[in-house]
Amino acid sequence: MVEYPRQFEHILELPGIGRSTAAAICALAYHERRAILDGNVKRVLARYCGISGSPSRKTVETRLWQQAEALLPLPPGKGRG
Repeated sequence: MVEYPRQFEHILELPGIGRSTAAAICALAYHERRAILDGNVKRVLARYCGISGSPSRKTVETRLWQQAEALLPLPPGKGRG
């Protein structure tokens, strides 16, 4: 029997699994703190954070990932400041 990988980097190596899907698997299956950046999240973040340009451009996508990760809630017991 083949065991499904648990580490983000190993999940990302599976065929057809991109960064957002690997993050979703880790967040939902393994309760990890991961940002997910699908089309809807990209649109909302672009508007909310004032990021202009096409999300298909690498520079725009990089900024969106940075914002998505920065807006993740902190783990329990980890306060800001």
